Amino acid sequence: ETIPIVVEDRGHRLDIVALLRTELENTLIDSSDADVVVLEQALGGNLREWIARTFFTRHLTAYTSFGRRAPVYWQVATASASYSVWLYMHALSRDTMYKVQNDFVAPKLAHEERTLVEMRAESGASPGAARRKELAAQESLIEELRAFLEEVRCVAPLWNPTLDDGAVINFAPLWRLVPHQKAWQRELKTTWDALCRGDYDWADLAMHL
Repeated sequence: ETIPIVVEDRGHRLDIVALLRTELENTLIDSSDADVVVLEQALGGNLREWIARTFFTRHLTAYTSFGRRAPVYWQVATASASYSVWLYMHALSRDTMYKVQNDFVAPKLAHEERTLVEMRAESGASPGAARRKELAAQESLIEELRAFLEEVRCVAPLWNPTLDDGAVINFAPLWRLVPHQKAWQRELKTTWDALCRGDYDWADLAMHL
């Protein structure tokens, strides 16, 4: 059974990397961490990094035919792809972005904000260089999550996906949520601008907007 929404978020019950590892264990007889190491070697890097920064590009290429793009799995993420949400196209609904907002991104932001408060309390008034670096990284993550959550909140009321419109038109309102995929973002932004001009008035999304 395909899960409608998963995240790239270590420790989350729907962490895509943990789910992938579980699937490997269920599929491969006597599988172990060594199998993951072999897989990572074949991918040319860390599995989590590959999922966050490379998989969608490969997936988009595989699901492009005769100029038509139809990715089944959609990645939306923070600017650095330090946090990603993955959507399954065939389970999308007008409530999907509200679920992303309320069930995933908002709780993640609250968790990371609490973590920062605890880190500052533990660090004292004069943290060392290594600790200052950790604090700066945590602050940067929080800023990215805040920006991501704001974009999700903006798009949630507008979005009403219809599969008949095709993947690109449905994905277009989310163009600000793929800053880590520059070429794909440009394509989505171009489609969004065309929607705003009325070039796709036949689309259900255009009528909804």
